[in-house]
Amino acid sequence: MITPSFIPWAAFVQLYAGLVSALPDQLSIRVGSADCTEGKVYQVQVARSDAEKRKGLGGVREALSSEQGMVFAFSPPAPQSFWMKDTHIPLSIFFFDEKGMLISKAEMEVESDPDNPVRFYQEPRFSSVALEAASGSTALHEVAQSYLCASAVS
Repeated sequence: MITPSFIPWAAFVQLYAGLVSALPDQLSIRVGSADCTEGKVYQVQVARSDAEKRKGLGGVREALSSEQGMVFAFSPPAPQSFWMKDTHIPLSIFFFDEKGMLISKAEMEVESDPDNPVRFYQEPRFSSVALEAASGSTALHEVAQSYLCASAVS
């Protein structure tokens, strides 16, 4: 098995001319050291379109493995807000700035009525990426000490 080569998120996006819509459907990402040599690896789907971002992991009923997730890329960076509409599994969420530094994280619980969510998970600072991963993942990464790196899945 070939080990993917990870590069910082900002450099990775520039490989695609900075166009979120040009990113691959799936990525290997690593959350960890700024030099991309250490950290937790996730295999993620990429939500690029507005429709994909609205749906996110909605409709998923089976728990994600500890290596699965979905990444949401935003261009330009902006404050973000997520909900758990139609989501039947608890999730962790991470927000990263344009340099790929983790700026906040939260555990998202299943709503009592997933069709009508009442809780919102917001990041008021400008973020360029959000990662939804298996519940409990937030314990693995520290704010301002973790960075996002990426590698295309071949």
